[in-house]
This record gives sequence, C-alpha cells and structure tokens, in this order.
Amino acid sequence: MSAAKHEHDAAREREYERGEGTLRLLDGKPPVWVPPPPGGLIRALAEVMGEVDRVPKSGRNEFHRYDYATEADIVDAVRGGLAARGIMLVPDVESATYRDVTTKGGTQQVITLTVRFTFYGHGETLSFRIVSEGADALDKAAYKALTGALKYALLKAFLIPTGDDPEADGGSKPAKTAAKPNPRPNEKPAATTPKPAADMEVDRHRKRAFARMAALAWTPDEQRDYCRRLTGRESRADCGVEEWKAINRALDERAADAELDRMVGDANEETQGETP
Repeated sequence: MSAAKHEHDAAREREYERGEGTLRLLDGKPPVWVPPPPGGLIRALAEVMGEVDRVPKSGRNEFHRYDYATEADIVDAVRGGLAARGIMLVPDVESATYRDVTTKGGTQQVITLTVRFTFYGHGETLSFRIVSEGADALDKAAYKALTGALKYALLKAFLIPTGDDPEADGGSKPAKTAAKPNPRPNEKPAATTPKPAADMEVDRHRKRAFARMAALAWTPDEQRDYCRRLTGRESRADCGVEEWKAINRALDERAADAELDRMVGDANEETQGETP
C-alpha cells in the first residue's frame, strides 16, 4: 500500500468523540458533525433521574403545620445533571384564567395556568403540560402558580421522592393503647371544661393574622419578626387579645396602602398612555 493511500485512509477513519455525537474529519475537508442516534435525549434524562436522590422536605408551613420540599431544593437536585448533558428546560405559559375568591381574610385572586415544558438537547425535544394554580391577596398569584408548575413538573418528570416513607421506617408499630372501660350504667361521663371566652377571642384574632400573613407569602421567620416588632414579644404565644388586634390593624393598613399604590400606578400608566 502506498504512503499516500495509507494517509488517506487514516485521515478518513479519524473520529473524535464530542458529547453524544461524532466529529468526522475527511480528507482535509471541513469537519462534519454527525448527530447522535434518536433516543439520546431520553437516555440522558433517564441518567439524570438515576442520579437524583430523595429531596428532603426542608420547607415548613407554620400556619397549616406541614413540611414540604421547596422549589429551590428540587431545582438544585436536577440542574447540574441537565447542564452537564447540554439539556435545557423551557417553560411556556399557554393559557391563564383569573377569578376572585372570598375568604375569611378578604378577597384573593386565583390564577390557573397551563404551562408547556419542553426539554431541548441532543437534537431532540420532549414536551409535556402542567396545570397549576396560585392564590394571593395582592399581586403574587401568577408567580406562585408558575413556581408550583415548575416544582411539580420536575417532581413528576424525574419521579423525585420527597420525605421519608413512614411505612419504610423499619421500626415496630406503635403499641395500641388499652381501651378505656365503659362507664357504669348509672355513672355520668365527666364534664369537659369549656374553653374560656377570652382564649376563644385570642384564637380568632390570631388565626386571622396568620391567614393574612400567609396570603402575603411571608416565611415563618418574617412572620415572627413582624409580630416581634409590633408587640415586643419574643414569642407569639405570649400575645394577648389587644396585641393580636394591633397586628391585624397593621396588616389591614398594609393591605390598604398596597391597594392604593396599585391604583396610583394604574392611573399613572393610563395618564402616560394618553396622547396630548
């Protein structure tokens, strides 16, 4: 075999791995990019799924007293794996509907979004839709709905578990408490002590304040700091009726100021839009 023929074959057979595809160099011509075979995106997403472990429930809703996995923790669990494989996830809001809902704490706007999520990578696309709702007394309903859509899109697309399964604890089941004996036929059941009226009034004002702060999407720390600044109490459990009333009055004034600012802003936009 001649030296020229050998050099030609060697050049034609040189291949350089680049991601999932191949960069071919032939006879000094410009490189030719050969795309990966179909299914590369699915395989890459499956690899990311295999890398994601359980996402702990680091968030806490103090008002309703439950833990939840935050959007930030879920995004952090998959972002590195997607970026390493050259995959992008792009949201697209296809529809949005609004309605007003009256609650004990006032009127809230509820928005329902239909969001189309599309994975782009390896010369392929993969799309799916998520329907999400958000509610807020001011202007955060859309942000809450979009945040929830992204959160559950990632949870379901990558089958991410959250929290510990109580059935997988491995410990023994709690022992059943012994049943209380039935009272004697002529024995009257013990009378329960009714809750004092003052305590009931505290509960009513406290629940209203918590509902208003939850509608503002405040974190538990922000709620505690707000109450501490208004009352000087280190613990909200030490607040009495008058202090909870003061907190609710301050929240009402805050909501009224926010509404006034919104109305002024709308008026300014209308004025700027008028032709002289």
